[in-house]
Amino acid sequence: MRAMGVTIRDAFSGLDNALFRGLDQRGLLAGVCHADLPPSWRALMLAAAFRLPKRRWFFAWQHAMTKSPESFRRRSRVVAKQLLHSVDDYDVVLQVGGLFASFDHDFPRPLAVVCDYTTKLAEQNYPPWFGLKPRRARAWYELETDLYRRAARIFTASENTRRSLILHYGAPSDHVTVIGEGVSRTVEHRDKTYDEQTVLMVGIDFERKGGPTVLRAFREVVRHLPHARLLVVGPDAGPVQARVEWLGHVSDRDHLARLFAEATVFVLPSVCEPFGLAVIEAMAHGLPVIGSQVDAMSEIVSDNEHGYLIAPGDASALAERLIALLCSPDLCARMGEAGRERVRRQFLWSQVVDRLVSGLSEIDLNI
Repeated sequence: MRAMGVTIRDAFSGLDNALFRGLDQRGLLAGVCHADLPPSWRALMLAAAFRLPKRRWFFAWQHAMTKSPESFRRRSRVVAKQLLHSVDDYDVVLQVGGLFASFDHDFPRPLAVVCDYTTKLAEQNYPPWFGLKPRRARAWYELETDLYRRAARIFTASENTRRSLILHYGAPSDHVTVIGEGVSRTVEHRDKTYDEQTVLMVGIDFERKGGPTVLRAFREVVRHLPHARLLVVGPDAGPVQARVEWLGHVSDRDHLARLFAEATVFVLPSVCEPFGLAVIEAMAHGLPVIGSQVDAMSEIVSDNEHGYLIAPGDASALAERLIALLCSPDLCARMGEAGRERVRRQFLWSQVVDRLVSGLSEIDLNI
């Protein structure tokens, strides 16, 4: 069985690269096609999305390129042309994401889709991220639903997404399999004492990731622990606040690893979270995690075992949990090691790819 990978460049936080690399290492990857929009279309959408200020214009443009019926159809045509040209080179298509359909008409080969979240969940849990008006939403859902119902198999990051595909899109339950996401390895930092009183948050989409809640909670933390500090990785610098350091985008993996090494606690109380890959990475480094009771977070973090889960937006509860952890290095070490062991058991990319390969092997290639 040979799979042809299909993806959008730089759209899936490394999920596509990890899966394709794992298949390639097993000799199962025939190649990779990209559902990239032609430059002329990108320019057209840029002009159509014009508004001020520039930041609002940029986000409107990005939304038009990823979450519009026009972009869905156009990407589908771009990919179909590539796939039909090389149809004899592969047995199955493995598409990452539901932002297009690999074949815009008939499916000459079985299609499997990897899905970390659904538009229905985004609409329910975080409308600003969804952003489609009713008429366009109906057109989008028709395209998305047709894709999921025609797919030979759908692989999801979480049980939360699996339920949505079955409930909201009518995907056959026996066609939807949870494979998770992961990291390449766990990391042990020698001589770590967990007495640094350093809180780390990683997330570009600061509002959706619960950033305002973190800032409110940290004001209370500093009143009790004046030497505590908060490191924020991802977004542009926010408001000046005591003991808060805005580090911006960190692309260097070694730099990010050093930040995980010097942190005491990782925090990500998201309002909406498709999966939480940064949470797994923090656990792989042996950090206790404070997350929120939304989406798939509870499938990763067990409350009182690997850290804590709070209601989204509950700054008081977050401050209380942070103070408890920052005042107890032994508790941090115990929860951190429990989290690292959970990653070893379930959330390594090699295990995720094994589950993917097992599911692909069950697809009937004689469609």
